[in-house]
Amino acid sequence: MNNPIPHYDVIIIGSGSVGTPAAFYCSLAGMKVLVLDKDASVGQESNKKAIGGVRATHSDPAKIRLSLRSIEIFSNWKEAYGEDIEWFQGGYCFVAYRDPEERSLKALLEKQKALGLNIDWLEKEDLLDRVPDLNPDDLLGGTFSPEDGSASPLLAMHAIYDHALDQGAEYHLHEISVLVEGIATLGRADVGGEIMGNGLADPRNGLDLRIMLLHPFHEDSELVGILMQGRLPGIMAVH
Repeated sequence: MNNPIPHYDVIIIGSGSVGTPAAFYCSLAGMKVLVLDKDASVGQESNKKAIGGVRATHSDPAKIRLSLRSIEIFSNWKEAYGEDIEWFQGGYCFVAYRDPEERSLKALLEKQKALGLNIDWLEKEDLLDRVPDLNPDDLLGGTFSPEDGSASPLLAMHAIYDHALDQGAEYHLHEISVLVEGIATLGRADVGGEIMGNGLADPRNGLDLRIMLLHPFHEDSELVGILMQGRLPGIMAVH
């Protein structure tokens, strides 16, 4: 008797700072999720090298909106889910030591505030009161966003991972080559798989999926190329 091909609504390539939260929230929304990663555990690439800053102080509207939501999640994580991820709300500043820097920062303020960012321009003395270790020589002032903060990348990653598992997400670690090989060989006469209009089915490797989420800097260029050509429904996760 043949084993039925497992169906997944979403297959996520990579279990780092994009993949694992995506797995958690997709699972929370009722989707059947599979996460594949070449490493032996989650968060082994850029996530483990991060300093943990979580800031919404950006110039791009999409980054501001996304980061404001991130701050909301991180700052309330302990109350919502129980784990202490060492959230610290210390604020964030951009300093100006030259007139062009001051003009540029002030020009951004109206747009940043319109998007909901809590930010203000502080003159030199007020900024030094907030951040006393700044070099005061030639300091003109700067913008300060008091709600930005930081969290432990390690603690946050494993807390989100645990909750993704609780919601039913499947993690296959050290297994990414199976999916890459399966997709790359689809269409060969001896494989019998096909990339369909609404997903992918590969009976040889036992895959059935509808959406793939892939970090654009993933090392397998052939898989990236298949997604970029539109041959498989996918989302390139940029952060």
